[in-house]
Amino acid sequence: QKLEESLISKFLTHKYAPQDLMLLLVTLSKCKRRPTPLIKAIAFQLNEANLADYSELMHIVNTVHALKAVSFSDLNLLKKLATHLIDHKWTSKVKVNGLSTVLSAMGQMNWRDKNLLDSIAQAISLEPKKMRSTELTNFVMTIAKLNFKLENLTQFLTNNIFPFVTQENVQDDLIWLDYIWSLTILKQVTSRQLISIFDQKFVDRLIKSQSPEAVLSKSKFLNIKMFAELNGIKVNEIDISQMISAPRTNLDQSLAQNLIQDILNFIPSSKYLIANNYSK
Repeated sequence: QKLEESLISKFLTHKYAPQDLMLLLVTLSKCKRRPTPLIKAIAFQLNEANLADYSELMHIVNTVHALKAVSFSDLNLLKKLATHLIDHKWTSKVKVNGLSTVLSAMGQMNWRDKNLLDSIAQAISLEPKKMRSTELTNFVMTIAKLNFKLENLTQFLTNNIFPFVTQENVQDDLIWLDYIWSLTILKQVTSRQLISIFDQKFVDRLIKSQSPEAVLSKSKFLNIKMFAELNGIKVNEIDISQMISAPRTNLDQSLAQNLIQDILNFIPSSKYLIANNYSK
């Protein structure tokens, strides 16, 4: 703590190089330290720093990850880092796991940057075979959580995601469920994908994993089942009685609103209905 206080006092009289600021922020995140005054001081100097000639793009990626880790969503700084990555054609210069790092940060911080997401989508479109299922599923889950409307989404998924993401190569059942859940939010899930999770063996594996997230998946199954029924997709009955519903999130509310709208679309407007106002 004394070291942190000493650093804060030095920030008042000294400007640090961008690489030193980034290293300090990454170190704090790795040590699971979140001294807000010091983080604010680092963010302020990074916002003021000239990054025009800064070519270490993985340092930028790691800084984005560090901001997520210390729960510090400085939108001005994030915008600056995103612009720098895009201007330096970052997707062709960092390893593919760098894409997942940024996507995870965007999802967890609810940070929506259209240009940055478009740059990742373009990178996937150019070379989808070079991407791991991790990057592809992460992209789908992130745009669903951020409610990001990608242009030509159906075509993008059909050409660049669905051929390369299967239940077999994802392997992790919880990630597969979240992937299907995200596609449902986006209204892009296929009947085959829906059917894959309405399998008692799949459900039992989730329960046996003893993962808290898996046990809290009941509401996901119920909402996905309603979506399937509204779209005329028949799925198997499954026993999810050992699961419980997680607290509602913004993503749950988004799907709920979509489902309500789908239900309303099935109900004729009042001018087509004949009602007996005097019936008892």
